[in-house]
Amino acid sequence: QNGDVCISILHPPVDDPQSGELPSERWNPTQNVRTILLSVISLLSEPNTFSPANVDASVMYRRWRDSRAKDKEYENIIRMRVLATQADADRDGVKVPTTLAEYCVKPRAPP
Repeated sequence: QNGDVCISILHPPVDDPQSGELPSERWNPTQNVRTILLSVISLLSEPNTFSPANVDASVMYRRWRDSRAKDKEYENIIRMRVLATQADADRDGVKVPTTLAEYCVKPRAPP
């Protein structure tokens, strides 16, 4: 509900039978920015709707997905969150990329 990300590799490596996660799926010293970002990308590409951290969001997402985007509740909430985040970024002086070209790093010309 607040935008926090819930992925196994960020959880402490303790044995927690309630979570359904193995300790080996949790945080360990080999994790780095790359593996964390890949996990976030994976979560965004294929959200786990069968064991969600936010049940209400999962239900809305499934309804949106199964209706082939005809149910607009999820889409509208996401749109409002994106606009709010853009406003926060503007206020903080952060330039958020909005096009594919802006997301890509341009190679430097050889000297």
